[in-house]
Amino acid sequence: MPISKKSLDWISMAEEDLEDSEADYRERRYASSVFHAELCAQKALKGIIIALGFEPGKTHRPSLVLKGLISGA
Repeated sequence: MPISKKSLDWISMAEEDLEDSEADYRERRYASSVFHAELCAQKALKGIIIALGFEPGKTHRPSLVLKGLISGA
């Protein structure tokens, strides 16, 4: 099954946030590094949810969306 462009866009944005997080860490901007790491995780998870054929909606807690999908809620 091909991965949708929307899913790949989220993954691409997650990669950018990961790069920002790594740069922040190297520069000892730890709070900013953690912030960008969290954004990376959220965007990557949204990409995965979309790749699985679901819509995560507008949320900063995609882990709850995934939990609902797993539990069948």
